[in-house]
Amino acid sequence: MAYAIRRVGQDEWERLRALRLAALADTPIGFGMRYADALHLPDEYWQDRARREATESRSALFVAAQEGSGEWVGMAGGFLADELSYYWQAGRERLVIFSVFVDPGHRGRARGVNVLLFDAVVGWAGVEHPSAQITLGVHEDNARAYAFYQRYGFVDTGRAVPYNLEESSTVLLMDYQPGSGVGGGDSVSGIPRPCALPPGGLGQ
Repeated sequence: MAYAIRRVGQDEWERLRALRLAALADTPIGFGMRYADALHLPDEYWQDRARREATESRSALFVAAQEGSGEWVGMAGGFLADELSYYWQAGRERLVIFSVFVDPGHRGRARGVNVLLFDAVVGWAGVEHPSAQITLGVHEDNARAYAFYQRYGFVDTGRAVPYNLEESSTVLLMDYQPGSGVGGGDSVSGIPRPCALPPGGLGQ
């Protein structure tokens, strides 16, 4: 099965909304917003978000589209942390990977959609923000995501912060170490080529 990875278009807010809602319904602990809250956000919110993720240099969102049908089956993005973010660190830019999701029907190491998406974000970061430390947060109970992040090349920093939707839970902070995992694959100008891979494999 083949997938094309590209940056979201600024006029694709309806598709972005649909994918985000699917992600929130599938993996609530993977995000900092509740499905019910996102469901009632106005169209203007999604229009502005799509515009920002498509055009700004401080933030970008990439989607995985199944070749042939064009169906969006995954996403991942990156943004520069500011001083209000718990990712922020004085003296060094920190670029946060966010909105990570792959549709359950397209997960697995053999398909590799998650790796393709991360390669796109890491490649974009290397071009736009080459000095930034790439980082992310993962809910303590999201073992599947934690295992993938480790496999890709992220290491646990030993830091944790309260989960904003449930402060009795924590978010573990992880930093990317190039060369320590499977990350940084086949790419051109930071954007991976469409990749044809057989179905099956272990869940991510």
